[in-house]
Amino acid sequence: MASNNVAATLVSIRTSALPLLTGLMGTMGIVTGLYSFRAPVDAETLFGILVPSSVQASQELSSWQKAQTYTRGLRNFAGGLSIVGITLFWRFSSLCQSSPVAAVTARRCLGIIFLTGTVIAGGDGLVITQFAHAEGISKEAKEVAEKTGTGHLVMTLPILALGLACFFI
Repeated sequence: MASNNVAATLVSIRTSALPLLTGLMGTMGIVTGLYSFRAPVDAETLFGILVPSSVQASQELSSWQKAQTYTRGLRNFAGGLSIVGITLFWRFSSLCQSSPVAAVTARRCLGIIFLTGTVIAGGDGLVITQFAHAEGISKEAKEVAEKTGTGHLVMTLPILALGLACFFI
């Protein structure tokens, strides 16, 4: 009897919470990607990297910073689109509705995306945290980097949990 309740709970999570959470994470990726295009300097600060005020402004520096921000924005936007697209395919396509194998395959693809996303979030957190402790950065840059570096590292946990849930539940 207890195993039936556990099985029913897992099915309930798989059919209600997982699509909602994967869709939310994908949408967040799309939004942060678009924000990077709209406000590149603010997006850099949100990510955790402040451009030093003492750097001599030049057209090359401005172009370099935009290129860095836009590539991160493209990564977030494309990743978000893939998550939302696979989630919609998993939940609403006639193929996944009629084939349990196709549904499991789509869900496991989401799991793989989130598991690799854990590496990205953790790597971002480590790089930003190292930046926070680098010599010669301003106090403001250090504070922003420490806060956002920790935020990136903390986000690895829900991303990992979502990846494991999609892959194994």
